[in-house]
Amino acid sequence: MSADTQRAGLRYTNIWMMCVFSSLIGARVMLSLFALSLGAGAFEVGVVSASTQLPMLFLSVPVALAMDRYGARSVLWASACCGLVAVLLPFAFPVMPAVLASSIFFGLSNVLGSQPLQKLIGAFSDQSTLARNFSVYSFVGAIAGVIGPFAGGLAIDAFGPARGMLVMLPLELAALAMLAFGGRMLPGPAPTKEAAGVGALRETLRDRRVWGFIAMSNSVALALELYPLFLPLHGHAAGYSASVIGALVAVISIGAMLLPLVLAWSVRKLGEHRVMALCLGFVGLSFLMLAAGTNVWVLGASAFLYGFATCACSPVTAMLAYRHLPPLRAGQFLALRNTGNAAVRVVVSPVFGALAGFLGLPAVFVLLAAVMGVAGWQAKRPGRAEAEG
Repeated sequence: MSADTQRAGLRYTNIWMMCVFSSLIGARVMLSLFALSLGAGAFEVGVVSASTQLPMLFLSVPVALAMDRYGARSVLWASACCGLVAVLLPFAFPVMPAVLASSIFFGLSNVLGSQPLQKLIGAFSDQSTLARNFSVYSFVGAIAGVIGPFAGGLAIDAFGPARGMLVMLPLELAALAMLAFGGRMLPGPAPTKEAAGVGALRETLRDRRVWGFIAMSNSVALALELYPLFLPLHGHAAGYSASVIGALVAVISIGAMLLPLVLAWSVRKLGEHRVMALCLGFVGLSFLMLAAGTNVWVLGASAFLYGFATCACSPVTAMLAYRHLPPLRAGQFLALRNTGNAAVRVVVSPVFGALAGFLGLPAVFVLLAAVMGVAGWQAKRPGRAEAEG
């Protein structure tokens, strides 16, 4: 693959991700606020949030195999179509069942989009450009995380929850248009059916390095699920408007925008396990800051610190996979990693939502800070994945 083809493919991938992920990240905040406007409590909002992870839990591996067999373009078409349905459902039917169905369709869009996108970054990279390209990918994702929640919060305040969902419609339509007019540049199916089949997946499962990478990723799945769930609830309980809550969630991605500037240097100087340990410690501190009160500046600082810290997990584990595993096995690792993360995230949202209703949000924040502290202490030891790589 020529350098020009790689650059064009990377530009296409990042722009497509900007469109779809702005909608996905913004919709998560909007659906939580939508549910609250319909009278839902913390447990019900947790169920809505967990529903976005159900497709990731059950479909990550089939999506990876489908991409190997049919190519990226077909899978991304399905992702954009699911996102379009997810936007229109709660607008057409502003009731809780439609909000729940919308969250599931957004989850489908996520699993059908996120895995191919990360695999495309790996496919359009070589060893010398891998860290840089994944850093740019993280940076673009962070920008999408600013656009989506901020636009979503403003739209709900201006138009209400149902009509506000339509602010995401142009983004989904743009993603469909890109696939219609430029999708031919994306890689096609794997060269042989055997390479893309279940046998290759079995070989991936036998690789001990894969399980080490998965463990590293799963260690922060708890925080990745619960912080974006509880921050809107905390802000709503404090009486802040949807615009302010959307802005606070957008601050998470502002913090994440700084990580690509130092990620490659940090990994080179400290190693992946120490970077992960520091990030887990910062995440614990961000939860303690939420427990300290509801001052909007403290909430903003907490969101910034959380965004900076948690942005490391996905690119670090993906870089490890593409540096130490064959390309096909690295792509299947992403599916296995996402399955493990989704399993954690499906379980913890309802459970911790119920705990928040019983103990109160501050007590849950302290508990989560303690969990992150223990995980960070464990991560200080050289990771299994790094040692075996």
